[in-house]
Amino acid sequence: MNPDEGAEEALRSLIDRHDDYEAAVEAERTARTTLEAECRQLRWCEGYEAWMEEATAADLEQEREATRADAAQEEAHLEDIKTIERDVEAAREGGTVEQLRAEYRRARTQLADDRDRDYDRAVDKVIADLVQEETRDRGLPPVFHRARDLFADITNDRYEFTLDRKTGTFRACDHVYDDSFSLDGLERLFERLQGETPSRSGA
Repeated sequence: MNPDEGAEEALRSLIDRHDDYEAAVEAERTARTTLEAECRQLRWCEGYEAWMEEATAADLEQEREATRADAAQEEAHLEDIKTIERDVEAAREGGTVEQLRAEYRRARTQLADDRDRDYDRAVDKVIADLVQEETRDRGLPPVFHRARDLFADITNDRYEFTLDRKTGTFRACDHVYDDSFSLDGLERLFERLQGETPSRSGA
C-alpha cells in the first residue's frame, strides 16, 4: 500500500496531538490531587457543610467524562498512527519514498539549471544594453551632445534626446513610460544649433 504525499505530515500531526493528550491527562491528574487536598483542609474548617463539595465533585465528574471521551478518541488516533507507520515502512521497503525523493531532486536540479540559464540571459542583455548605450553616440558632433543636455534640462530629465542611425531621425525616449517617439522638425533645430556653434566658438 502506497501512502499519499501527506502521509508523513499526517503522522507528525497525530503524534503532536498525542503529546497534547498526555499533557491534558497529566494536568487533570494534578488538578484532582490538588482538589482532594483542598477538600480535606475544607472539612477541618469551621462552618463546613457536605454540600460545599457537591458542585466541585460534579464539575470534576464532568471533566472525568470528557477525559474518558478524549482517551477513546486518542486510542483511535494511536491506531491511525500505527497504520500510517506501517504504510510508510512498506513504501520505504518498496522504494516508493526513494522514488519520490529522487524525482524531487531531479526537479530541484532542473529548476536550478533553468534559473541559472535565465540569469545568464539577463546578464547578457544588461551587458548588451550597456555596450549599445556606450557606443550609439560615438562619432556624433559635439553639438548633438549639447542638444541632448539642453533637451534633458527642458524636460527635467524625463526625456532623452537620441538619434536613430537607421532612419536618420531624432527621437525622444520617455524614461517614465519606457517608450520613444519621433521628434518631427528637430532636424532643423539641430542644424541651427550646429550652425551657431562655430560662431560662438570663434567669438
